[in-house]
Amino acid sequence: MYKLQLGKSSIGEGDGYFATQDLEPGTVLLISKPFAALYVSPREKSAFSFNTSTLKYIVGVMANKIRLDPSLGRDLYKMWAGPDLKSLIDNEDSKITKVNVARIKKIYECFICRCRLCELDRSESPIVIAKRDKLLKSLAFNPTTNQYHFDPRNLIRDLETITQVEKDRAATPDLNFPMTYSGIHAIASLVLLDKCMYSDCLHILETIYAVYRNVPPNAMHPDLAAGILAPHSLVAALRLHAGTLEHVRAGDHPTLPENLKKFGIEFFTD
Repeated sequence: MYKLQLGKSSIGEGDGYFATQDLEPGTVLLISKPFAALYVSPREKSAFSFNTSTLKYIVGVMANKIRLDPSLGRDLYKMWAGPDLKSLIDNEDSKITKVNVARIKKIYECFICRCRLCELDRSESPIVIAKRDKLLKSLAFNPTTNQYHFDPRNLIRDLETITQVEKDRAATPDLNFPMTYSGIHAIASLVLLDKCMYSDCLHILETIYAVYRNVPPNAMHPDLAAGILAPHSLVAALRLHAGTLEHVRAGDHPTLPENLKKFGIEFFTD
């Protein structure tokens, strides 16, 4: 039995695919060659962002394909383009083989994610993005070897850099995905922990966890889920390092009991 079936959509005009059964996270639903695609290497990302945008580039590629092969418009223009534009389903309609950049743009925008994170990413200027990338690359961490070049001066400088990255999205800490960069995690969970700098380590790990806490582990790759659980476990351990149980019972760490319950750990204050 097929997991998807084609049928009339109640959301917009035309047909849509509908699940015929409950689906597990990660289930492959559809494999299709894209009408247009874009890949920008990390080395060219900054230059690309300064010169154009993903929307302009993809729309331009789609328009050019229809210009070169007008028959492709028959497939593309049948797609949902929002409530203001009626889908072109008449193959005899002269408009169906002509380049219509406004319609192409509307069709593309229907596939754009509107979640808070994607909206925030799109709202940032290329200058802000380039500045943040430069900050992350300045860390004394080698992403190829996953090694940190320790030097007291490097560590001081890198802690200042991490503070800048954290402040970059201070208004939306749960969307600050740059804080999950492997170099920042390595500095917190390995270097700071090894140097007994527990307060700095705890703060950075909690900032990382603020991003990950709302992501369901069953919707992730197992390696990623393990990577998320590790810093949370370290947070719980470091809270214990922050003071004795007497300090906890005195109320110096009021959130500790509830946090430990997430790991099935309970203790009594009396």
